[in-house]
Amino acid sequence: MKKIFTLIALGAMALTANAQDEKVLFEYEGTYVDEQIITSENTQLQLGKDIKKATKWDNKASSSTEYLAPFTQTVQIKNEETGVMEDKDRFIYISGGNNPKDLEDNGKGDGFDGSGETGRLPRSGTYYMITPSKNGTVLVGVILNADKEFFVVDGTDAVEGEKLKDGEVVGMSLNVVNADAVIAPADLVFVDKDGNELTPGDGGKGGVMVSEKFTGTVQFEAKANHTYYVFCTGSKLGCFGYVFTPSGDTPEPVEGEDILPNFTYTWNSSESYETQTDGSVVFNAVTWGGLACWLGEADWSNYEKLVVEYAEPTPVLTQIKIQGCVPEMEAQAPAGSTTLEAPFEGFDMTAVSQVALQAAEAGTIHIARIYLVPKSTTGIDAVKTVQTGNGAIYNLVGQRVDASYKGIVIMNGKKFINK
Repeated sequence: MKKIFTLIALGAMALTANAQDEKVLFEYEGTYVDEQIITSENTQLQLGKDIKKATKWDNKASSSTEYLAPFTQTVQIKNEETGVMEDKDRFIYISGGNNPKDLEDNGKGDGFDGSGETGRLPRSGTYYMITPSKNGTVLVGVILNADKEFFVVDGTDAVEGEKLKDGEVVGMSLNVVNADAVIAPADLVFVDKDGNELTPGDGGKGGVMVSEKFTGTVQFEAKANHTYYVFCTGSKLGCFGYVFTPSGDTPEPVEGEDILPNFTYTWNSSESYETQTDGSVVFNAVTWGGLACWLGEADWSNYEKLVVEYAEPTPVLTQIKIQGCVPEMEAQAPAGSTTLEAPFEGFDMTAVSQVALQAAEAGTIHIARIYLVPKSTTGIDAVKTVQTGNGAIYNLVGQRVDASYKGIVIMNGKKFINK
């Protein structure tokens, strides 16, 4: 499957005017899609791990409508009467082969229960993960069956928490979704294929539900570097792509800020990761797979290096791979390391697209945090200026000191060494 990326004008759609909108669609192959991750300039789409067809997703074509024009493609469709391939305007969608469910399936195949009895994000089946590298608006085209609860969940805000049963705590459950992580029904805009806005009913578990089969679009606001799960319980949600409208640049990390929560997917479907209660991550790696963070086109030129801190010494050699910089970067640390540093000197870091932590051999890597180190500004001229004229003495951070203070001081606006 090939990603289709264009710049479009949506006209009648309620999106930001004059913005450069990214359209991500599925290419029509007539049978199935077999590429799990699709990227555009500022977004990434990851399809759920659907094991029914060995990670192949059903690929279907449906008649297009005027309102769904942003998702329409001209594709080759076989005329069953003549046997001739003809150009047809269609929107292409996928639906997978399994309902979404998590790693602790409750036996009903629901995969998510906003009441907390299951309360986990799906880990297999049909679901969609959309990650923008900038703040903006996501408009998803969906085919939603009647009486199936629909969710958009901010997976970055999902946390490990208490698993409940009949109101009683029965242990800890990975990625239990707190209420704030579920996009509220009031913040979802549904418009059907005829252009009519509608208000779905309350699904009963935090999501929404339609009484009749729905073909149309769902719109929501998205934060940069957050991963949004789009799915419905007990149903294989159809999706025919999305349009992303940026509304701002990528927020710059602050000094020492942990960006480990932005590592939200793996390069190899056999890999997995689990977020611990302390925020650390246990990464079950395969050889040269990767726990990855999608950035789109981030400017890291104001930073001097990326640092990985491990909660436990690594059992194997690990590597940071950074794409989009020039040249592409690979920095390694041997087995037994507690840190891995990737210095940026000599690299053009103005357009970083993706970062991945890799292992040279299969193993379990316990990551404490990953952070960027800003370029340092050193020297006396960079210190805080203190207005003085009364004989008072100050140190280089502007604190008043007495004559016994040793070192560089400021008095009457001048610096000197007090021995």
